[in-house]
Amino acid sequence: MTYKFHTRLDLINGGNIFRQDDKITLGYIARNSNGEAIDFSGKEIMGTIYNRRAGIMFEAEASFDAESQKIIFTITQMLDHGTFEIEFVVTDPGNANYRVVVPSDEYSGRLDIKPSSANIEVTGVRMVTVEQLRSEQQAAQTAYESSVDGKLQDYQTDFTTYKEEVEEVLDAHQRQIIDEFSGFKDSVTKGKVFGTVDDRFEDLEKDSFFPAKNILPKDGFLNNSGWSANFSTLNADGDGWIVTGDGTATFPNVYAGSRITGNKYYSRALVTVLDIVPKLELIVGAVKNKTIFDPVVNQEYSLLGVETAPTTSTLASIQIGLNFNTSSDSLGKRFKVRKRLSLNLTQAFGAGNEPTVEEMDSLLAFYPESWFDGTVNLAENKKFVKFLLNQVRGKANKHQEGWITPTLLNGWTGEVKYRKNQFGVLEVYLKGVSGGALAKPLFNLIASHRPPFFKHFPILTNYVIGRGWIETGGNFVIYSSANTDVHGDLQFYI
Repeated sequence: MTYKFHTRLDLINGGNIFRQDDKITLGYIARNSNGEAIDFSGKEIMGTIYNRRAGIMFEAEASFDAESQKIIFTITQMLDHGTFEIEFVVTDPGNANYRVVVPSDEYSGRLDIKPSSANIEVTGVRMVTVEQLRSEQQAAQTAYESSVDGKLQDYQTDFTTYKEEVEEVLDAHQRQIIDEFSGFKDSVTKGKVFGTVDDRFEDLEKDSFFPAKNILPKDGFLNNSGWSANFSTLNADGDGWIVTGDGTATFPNVYAGSRITGNKYYSRALVTVLDIVPKLELIVGAVKNKTIFDPVVNQEYSLLGVETAPTTSTLASIQIGLNFNTSSDSLGKRFKVRKRLSLNLTQAFGAGNEPTVEEMDSLLAFYPESWFDGTVNLAENKKFVKFLLNQVRGKANKHQEGWITPTLLNGWTGEVKYRKNQFGVLEVYLKGVSGGALAKPLFNLIASHRPPFFKHFPILTNYVIGRGWIETGGNFVIYSSANTDVHGDLQFYI
């Protein structure tokens, strides 16, 4: 094995003083004992940086530039600070016995590495390298993971327990929902069995269907469509008909709609007088509900009214006409009628529940020009709900009136008073009433507090249930069973 010592390793590139964080490339010329440069072409060169305190700090392959006879060596990692030796070991791949060591000497080739603030931590006089910090951090991380692993195990145990408890609660809640749904299903189906969902919808539609029919024909006043002309002629005009007096009577008119005895009707129409006339009249049944004296020409009037068909009546539900002093005055006088409407309130709302004129006006206001043709469901499109809410609000906002003390009749004595409450309900209070004639009026209600039909009611008389009634004329009557110690706190929807 060839082994030669060289007295000098000359540094020609890079300098021998630098900071820890410098990544530096150094260039050396290896010289023999005669000071001649040694040619290491084709050889393998391994460079080592070391000192006696720390030992070997860095090793890496070096290259050789044949033209400049220079060993090129690059430091690629962070080194500790201090003074270090450098040496190169040269071998020949083709000659296993070839090995040359080129060390730095006391003066030539030594490296002086200075501390860098970017890579050390100074505490007092102690300096900590990045590698030391890395080791300390790794130790801290290991300790942390050990403690976390224990906590994770505890959390896993707690979660498993909690999961089981939650599942138990959910199971119980699910059973409750099933039970409640069974009850809900029974209430929805009302105990009925439906083959399909459509069957149930059809049933619901029947429950919520609130029909009201305009009994006046839409297409005009022709006799074959239900209208008749009295002492007048008819001509179609846009969305209405023009009625012209024929000079044979003082009341040229048109009428329509048959009536059911005892039923209550609401009728209305939009009427425009086209010539100067003394009177314009609306008759519902046998009652003149509206008379306009000296109506303004070409001004449209809304004529409306509510009336109950008399027991002997065969009159039409609505009759509209002009009223003159003489028959001849009616000749050629005209008026136009459109948006004709007549409703059987008793059929639509039920006997005793018929709305007033004002209430019908409020309800029909939800329809264009307060009119509709044919049959509609009053409960559709929330119209009826809005109407009911408005009625309740209107009545609830009314001022509570005071009690009325009536004059007692037919020998009756005791405490009696009555009033309408804020909802329009008639309240009658009786205490210690005695001495009067049975089946004779006890007192008479004022006109605004009378019912539109007979009202029968039970009442306590001498600790026995008797009975009485209120007549449409306002008479409040005790019929049976005793005329002593009559007590009552009664309410009537009128």
